Amino acid sequence: MTIRFMFYFRAFLVGSVLMLAGCGNGGDGPGASRSGGADVDRMAAGLGPGEYEIDIAGFVVSTGPYTGDGPAARFEPRTYTASRERADGFGGRERVDTWNATGPYRIWLHSAVSRDGGEEEMATTWVQLPPDARAGQTYTIRHSRMARQGEAYAGLQRRDMVWSETARTLEGEITIGEIGDHLTASFHFHNGRDDDQRIEIQGRVYRAPYLPRGEAFFTYTRDGETEEVSDRVMRQAQDHRFEVWADLVGFSFGPDPQPGTYQLAPSRDWDNRIVRVFGDGVRMDSVDGTVELTEQNGYFTMNFQFTADGPTPVSAEGRFEWVRVP
Repeated sequence: MTIRFMFYFRAFLVGSVLMLAGCGNGGDGPGASRSGGADVDRMAAGLGPGEYEIDIAGFVVSTGPYTGDGPAARFEPRTYTASRERADGFGGRERVDTWNATGPYRIWLHSAVSRDGGEEEMATTWVQLPPDARAGQTYTIRHSRMARQGEAYAGLQRRDMVWSETARTLEGEITIGEIGDHLTASFHFHNGRDDDQRIEIQGRVYRAPYLPRGEAFFTYTRDGETEEVSDRVMRQAQDHRFEVWADLVGFSFGPDPQPGTYQLAPSRDWDNRIVRVFGDGVRMDSVDGTVELTEQNGYFTMNFQFTADGPTPVSAEGRFEWVRVP
């Protein structure tokens, strides 16, 4: 017997950003939310901003709200992956790399579930939006291996990704009410099975704030050759240091860095406000330059410029954006 549970979740999105001005790659972030009109009212019924509803029924059943660490919902940039074309005409999708300003984007909704009457565990329902997804449009949802170019793909998975309960016959639809600094949408899909392991999922989310990723934009010169770099920023926080890096350039701060201007050097000396600069295996015997940290809404922007002497002289100037404060 199938038992249905419907839950409303209040998603407290840590570090959410309401205005994404200056994302750096030629755009102003996703921009002001673009509305699809009457669909928004229907999707928002009974929900407040940042809240969502999820109903999972069948072999896997929703049983309650997410109780793990971090935000219960995430709307963020995510690469639209490639898939090969199949004999039945499905797939044949081209990869589209993601940027804050242009997407593509994905919505993740976490909840507690029970599989086949077993113990409760945390699971994630997710939908990958196609490139150039727009408000007021409805997109077909398929399995990630079957979706054609321009279609969405989706899944249900355990929070730590140990199990996956989707089939290649997965199908459904997502309708976008608004997309930009927020996402409002409704969706439904099932795993395509007609036996006792069938799973049906319905959900809607109202004004989930956008969570940007760290990005880098800078000019890099090595041994007289100059290139323009656009890249994702990675970060690592430990008790004794905070490090961020992109292709070719990285910085090592001490613990708990604060807004301000810091001198750069081949080695970190946090007591004297000196930050280590490194990258691409280049040996830096001496460095002349600075990195300036500014903070807004829980994110750092890092503007930097430096010249490094060594066996291979290098210099760089630019910025890291949307680096989450540790």
